[in-house]
Amino acid sequence: ADSLLCLKLTQSRNFTDSGLASLLASCPHIEVLDLSGCTQVADMTCRAVFSSCSRLRRLSLNNCGFVTDSGFPFAISQSAIPPLASRLEVLSLSGCSITDALIRVLPVSCPRVYTLNLTSCLNITDSALSTAVSSLSLRKLHVNRCQKLSDAPICELAKKSGSLLKQVSFSCSAVTNLTLSALSLCCTHLKLLDCSQCQHVSDDGVIRIVKSCPSLENLSLEGCPNITDAALEEISHHSILKTLRIGYCSKLTDASLSSLSHLSSLENLDMSYTAITAKGIRTLLSGRCRIVALQLRGITSPPEAGLLISTAAVYSSLQHLNLAWSRIPLIDSMVKDFGQYLPSLATLNLTRCSSLTDTTVRTLATVCHHLRHLNISGCPLVVPATISFLVLGGITVSQ
Repeated sequence: ADSLLCLKLTQSRNFTDSGLASLLASCPHIEVLDLSGCTQVADMTCRAVFSSCSRLRRLSLNNCGFVTDSGFPFAISQSAIPPLASRLEVLSLSGCSITDALIRVLPVSCPRVYTLNLTSCLNITDSALSTAVSSLSLRKLHVNRCQKLSDAPICELAKKSGSLLKQVSFSCSAVTNLTLSALSLCCTHLKLLDCSQCQHVSDDGVIRIVKSCPSLENLSLEGCPNITDAALEEISHHSILKTLRIGYCSKLTDASLSSLSHLSSLENLDMSYTAITAKGIRTLLSGRCRIVALQLRGITSPPEAGLLISTAAVYSSLQHLNLAWSRIPLIDSMVKDFGQYLPSLATLNLTRCSSLTDTTVRTLATVCHHLRHLNISGCPLVVPATISFLVLGGITVSQ
């Protein structure tokens, strides 16, 4: 243990504070420590980290809800800053019960931090985060679901980090186009932007970002109610975008999919709970894009829109398809074509597709030769004998 450099104990729910403190005392040379999901971890473990691991560079305590400011000696007294705190480069505290007191002292205590994850740290405010980001040179900042935040800290981040910033996520309802404008002016090397659930973000802000950030590969606009087809038209010209999440954007129509069908770089697309129909999906899949994973949860397509796939094209790239809670017709006459027109399909989620029949499921298993994972939770017409048939065929079934 004395020579151990990396320790990952993610989701180890049986570890206690005292046990981890003893373990860390015997690992003084650890540089990377990941205790994410260790739900019994609390302040004792955190203090042990800062007293024992003098070479630590990366610390992840995601979803350790019992960790508070008290686990960080320098949050209580700056005179208690241990030497190792200044070595930290990556600090991930998603879901921890920390407050502004810790955030305010990060620039002095951990000046080398370039990745900061504060997702779901519900007590963080504009004032403290603005103080921190104005002094740190951050490349990645994640503050999703921190609902006390507004435009101020992200605008300050854009001003300080500038072209250094590569990833930023802030699903905070009070954020507006002011933030997107600041990012578009200062952070032209952005690769990932997540502004999900931002109620005041609109087409204008998104178009600014897309035009100003040529390196953008991952964009999430999920749950932004003011996004329309106009934003998707501009996005369709962004030639390197790989991942796009536009679920719950209620103003989007099939016209947006006609635009996206020309985006050859697009690999992952989430359009869950939108007004798009099977007709629009066929248009998308028949275009130049080579989508690998497609999320269509909760899609309600009218019968006149037709079936999900067209026999006029082969969608060879599609490997993962999520139709959970959808109302797209899944009948034998369509499913029998899946094997021929979706030849690479490996994962299919049909959760709560309540009209799914036993015969249809057997047909899927027979014609989709690469199918390895099938979720049929909440599908009451599928009987145990069919599930056994699937398992014997090498398909992992969730139900």
